[in-house]
Amino acid sequence: MRINSVLAPIALLVVGLFGQAQVPRDANARMSNLSPGVVENVQKYIADHHESPEDYVVRQFATHDIIFLGEMHGVRQNLDFLQRLLPRLHAAGVYNLGYEFSVYKDQPKIDRLLTSTSYDPGIANDLLNELDLTYVTQEYTDVYKAAWELNRKRPPGAHPFRIVALNIDENGQTPSDAWGGQRLNIHDQTNIFWSQVISKEFLAKHEKALIYSGSGHAYTRFFYQRKQDHSISAGNLIHNVVRDRAMTILLHGDGDRKDLTQQIDELVGTGAHPSGFDTWNTALGTLPVPGNGYLFGKQNCGPFTLGDVADGYLWLGRRTDLTGVRFIKGFVTPKNIAQIETRWRGDHPRNRAYTREEMEEAAADNWRHLQDVFK
Repeated sequence: MRINSVLAPIALLVVGLFGQAQVPRDANARMSNLSPGVVENVQKYIADHHESPEDYVVRQFATHDIIFLGEMHGVRQNLDFLQRLLPRLHAAGVYNLGYEFSVYKDQPKIDRLLTSTSYDPGIANDLLNELDLTYVTQEYTDVYKAAWELNRKRPPGAHPFRIVALNIDENGQTPSDAWGGQRLNIHDQTNIFWSQVISKEFLAKHEKALIYSGSGHAYTRFFYQRKQDHSISAGNLIHNVVRDRAMTILLHGDGDRKDLTQQIDELVGTGAHPSGFDTWNTALGTLPVPGNGYLFGKQNCGPFTLGDVADGYLWLGRRTDLTGVRFIKGFVTPKNIAQIETRWRGDHPRNRAYTREEMEEAAADNWRHLQDVFK
């Protein structure tokens, strides 16, 4: 589904980015050992700043309109936290969740689901399947149930809570589509589309929103070059429009930054409770983060720190305690197997058709080995 209108500042930023050469850096370089002074300062900062993750996120909306909360996909604890957070957001006057894990063409279906008198989990499952079978999990679909329950309990006349799907429908969309005079791959297309949805559904209505997504879409001040795209994220594009009214909060546990994840666990220590922390201009933000990219409005191509790539950080538990989301067995039925199998075989090519058991087992197995990413 296309949105024809786009904010002019977004267009100007994208065109400018594509023509800008960058200095490559070794993204696989390991972080150096921390000095005793850094360790002492970070541990003192953590000890002096105990705030629940829910309180931390809600407090940020006093000075921000759009907050990007970036996850590593498939962590059960992250989705459980998000479900608990929704009532707190609503009570604070934040009535929108931008959600990566459904496609925008299904928005009318989502609005009907969340305002209906009875909850239909089959509809929620279908919404996730439109993105990818592997996301048809209890935790990702239960975000819809949490929003539905919130709306059922709200007082008469209270503002309803919405979940707005962010993702592009890739059917009929090709990476060669031109935008701003540039030929885009699907990664860039997706982030530009997201920024258009956020602009239309939230900014144009002067409403606040939490954007829940993978961390790669959530960077605002930091342009992260992954060699898959032109380094633009939806967060970059929105930050270009609203500047410091947008911010990035990262959830703990990142398989691409194993050293950082392990360091923070060690610095937090044992017996710690889930907490939210500022990283911008704080001791925690001085921890080094390897990666390619550059900072908004600066020529800096690294080295980078946690305070460069994010404004806040949520520690929900140690990496060794994180578990994967659970696939909903029995989702594939005789009624939907033909459509699911066609797409699955397109993503996982082979000559013969997949059985229901093969697809469900592969989808479930995708999240069973979450701990392997930290080894």
